[in-house]
Amino acid sequence: MKIQLCVLPLLFTLFLFGCGNSGDKTAEQQTAIDTSQTEAPEGVGIVTDGPTQITGLLQTSGLQPDEAKALGLPERGYQLVSQNAYFLKGSDTLAAYLGQCVTLSGQMQEDWQPEQHGGQITYNRGLFVVEEVHPQLYSYCHYTDTLETQPQGREVNYTGQVERMQRPAPDIAYDYQLRLQKPYRDQNHPVSPGKLVQTLPLVPGSFSVLSTLEAAVRQNRQLRVEGIQHQGYAESQAVWVTAADSLAL
Repeated sequence: MKIQLCVLPLLFTLFLFGCGNSGDKTAEQQTAIDTSQTEAPEGVGIVTDGPTQITGLLQTSGLQPDEAKALGLPERGYQLVSQNAYFLKGSDTLAAYLGQCVTLSGQMQEDWQPEQHGGQITYNRGLFVVEEVHPQLYSYCHYTDTLETQPQGREVNYTGQVERMQRPAPDIAYDYQLRLQKPYRDQNHPVSPGKLVQTLPLVPGSFSVLSTLEAAVRQNRQLRVEGIQHQGYAESQAVWVTAADSLAL
């Protein structure tokens, strides 16, 4: 009887492990293929015995050249987006991880002002000096799924090539755009009626959509996207994406 009591929990544990290996890869898993599989980070802004560690999605800074200069940052720099966001400096390897989930080791800039620095607003972002970059599985950054509330607009669907884009401002989450398979003329454009629209910024409405867009960029795939087209940044139109699927070849 004692042997049976010991064996049953062991069998149950083995059963649980076995159940986790079935099924096809999701877009999220596909995005993580070329990243290193490490243990999940404990949180954001971790202070250990050594450097501070922060985890999030690496995106473009969105700073204009004069803003970057005033802040002492590279003109085409980067930021880490999580529950909080941080401008980054100190590493020449960041470009290789754009759009990926990473853990950064380094130090917070202590003399950085929370609202403005050197007379320039900081968009409520801190400054982190990067010493090391550690790629993570894409799913570790799922906590960044704090995206915009669905905007008012019209339902649309488009097909085209997903491309990475530079953010027009640090807090405008235009990290992807769709190069339309069928461009159209916007007769209702507030500045240039009849303007030919060839690309549209894409704002992911969920982490699943974000994952699919990133995978499409890295695998050079075309997508069909569905969502809400709405008035965006600086007189532009953008699509808040509710669904995205690969086109059948």
